[in-house]
Amino acid sequence: MTFVVADTCIRCKHTDCVEVCPVDC
Repeated sequence: MTFVVADTCIRCKHTDCVEVCPVDC
């Protein structure tokens, strides 16, 4: 699960994914 969230954040470095992973983004 952790790797999934990280992957999603990496894919959308500066997009709406910030809400998904505000910690990494």
